[in-house]
This record gives sequence, structure tokens and C-alpha cells, in this order.
Amino acid sequence: MWNGTPKPGTRQRIEQARKEASRGVLWPDWRAMSRSVDALRKRSRTNRIDGTAACKLALILFVPGLVFGSPLLLDFEGFADGTFLTTQYPGVSFSNAQVLSAGVSLNEFEFPPHSGVNVVSDAGGPLSISFSTDVTDFGGFFTYGTHLLLAGFDRGNNKVASATSMFTNNEGLSGVPGSGPNEFIQLNFPNGISSVTITGDLSGGSFALDDVGFTPIAANTVPEPTTGFMVFSGGILALTIRKALKSTPSAN
Repeated sequence: MWNGTPKPGTRQRIEQARKEASRGVLWPDWRAMSRSVDALRKRSRTNRIDGTAACKLALILFVPGLVFGSPLLLDFEGFADGTFLTTQYPGVSFSNAQVLSAGVSLNEFEFPPHSGVNVVSDAGGPLSISFSTDVTDFGGFFTYGTHLLLAGFDRGNNKVASATSMFTNNEGLSGVPGSGPNEFIQLNFPNGISSVTITGDLSGGSFALDDVGFTPIAANTVPEPTTGFMVFSGGILALTIRKALKSTPSAN
């Protein structure tokens, strides 16, 4: 069974996804590609490598990255206070999940949202989330009044990942010493998680969850290239190298 060890950088990816989404930027990061193309162009002026060939080489290097997805983010904004989440998000189903808004039903001093004004809370029992497409990771920011247990299950309802909160209480005002609200807790299982259950108090009303991130497994899977694709890619690479070599002046 997967031991729930956090995947390096996933918290940062979720944070970046939230920031990029707020600016309408879609991943993969085309700015990184642009920087690389510019770097290759600069090198072309000093090493006599053809600029067009450099751009083609950059595309060869970056286009395979398109099969890697970024985390999808649910921030629960836009819902009215008291809304029960079920299937409002495409491909995601909730149970025992109720939206609370700061200044209305949510005590934002004890349970400050990680972003915006809305969080989701466990209403009447453990909160469950099911995915129509399996995910390789799941994470969110939790503020809680009791110890939390997160469990991830596969399509056969077998537990494949688990994690627990660091403290028994991390509320903003009454949390235990050393704790702080919005603790990031994560599950990972590369073969796919189809549902997640978050258990606090069995009667519910024990935690606030915000900025949930997860990555559909299809977006993380690199398909094995076909023979035709390898031949095609090899041909482009060969032509690119040939063009670059032709652009290099011969030694006198």
C-alpha cells in the first residue's frame, strides 16, 4: 500500500495553478518555452545555428510535455453560503460537503479561508469526493478542530493511500501550540485514486477545506510512442540537425 509520502512540489504546483488560473493563464507554461526559444536564438547568433532550426528543436523538446497536466483547482468560490456540493463540478462528486462563507456561517477567525471567502465543511459525517477519472494526487488546505484522517481508494474500493493531520486542532485562535490554520495535507498514488474520504468528527462540522487540487491520471501518463511517431520525430530531428550543421561555417 502506498504510504502517502507527499510528492515533491505538488503544493507549489497547486499554489501556482491557483495564481495562474486567476490570471487566465493555461498550463503548460508557454512562457518557459518562449524563454528557451529566445535562448536558442541568442545562441544561434553566436554559434551560427539557424534560428528556425533552433525553434523547431525547442518544439521537439517541449511538445511532449503537453501530455503532462497541471493540477485542477477547486476553490469553492461562487457558491452561496449553505450550498451542499454534489455534482456541481464536472467529473467530481461530493457527499456530506457544505459550502460556508466568511462573515455568514463561517467563523473566519477560527477557520480562515486559504483564499477567497468560501470553504467546504464536513456536514453530517465524513466528507467524500469521487472522481470520474482517476487522479494521481489529491491535496488541500485544512483547518480542523479534531484529528483528521484522509484515505484514498481505487476503483475496487481498496485503500491505496492515507494521510493524517499534524495536530489535533489547528484553528486560528484555539489551535494547539505550534499549529496554524490551513495545513496542506496530500495523498499520492501513481496508479490512480478514484475517491477520497476525509474523516474528522463522525458527526461532522469538524473542519474547513479550501483550494483542493488534483491531477487526472490521463494527464500524467506519457503514452508509449508508436513506431510511426518515432520515425516522424526522428526525421524532424535529423532535418533540424542537418540544417543547423549547414548553417555552421566551415573551418578555414
